[in-house]
Amino acid sequence: MKRTQKLFAMILAFSIAAFASNAGEAVQNSSFAEWKDGKPADWLVASKGIKVSKVENTGLKESKTALQVDVAEENSRFGEIRQEVKVTSKLDYTLTFWMKCTKGDTAFVMVKLREGRTEGKRIASEKAAGEWKKYEIKFNAEDADNIQVLCRCVQKTANVGAVCQWTGFTLTKTGN
Repeated sequence: MKRTQKLFAMILAFSIAAFASNAGEAVQNSSFAEWKDGKPADWLVASKGIKVSKVENTGLKESKTALQVDVAEENSRFGEIRQEVKVTSKLDYTLTFWMKCTKGDTAFVMVKLREGRTEGKRIASEKAAGEWKKYEIKFNAEDADNIQVLCRCVQKTANVGAVCQWTGFTLTKTGN
């Protein structure tokens, strides 16, 4: 009996440890449902010339809320809303998300591989156009221990007035 209890305790401890190790590898507030002080919780709005707001009804079954960015001003930099997510180096991942934009060649998602605070490779999605579409970015973490997930929009003169939306981010380990 004691042996069974020890075995059960070990399995339980291992399961808790495994769950806890995966908990850091998740995009927080992935559908932008939570907001604080006019900004999406767990995300950093790192740009000027954009207006961020919450979409309450996306019309998607998969996600009711979304981040909306209105490109309000021309800027030589990209509009950017980002979040840091822990990853395990050398593993394969897939980042899936929904995105749309009223003007083509404006909205995209970028993954930046980082080791500590040192940036490595950048991987960008295709740019959104028209209606909601599900996208994915497949990557190997290489030597990274974290990534930045960035919702980005081009802020050139032709992009001013664009309305871009993102939602439903999921980061999944897809290999060993």
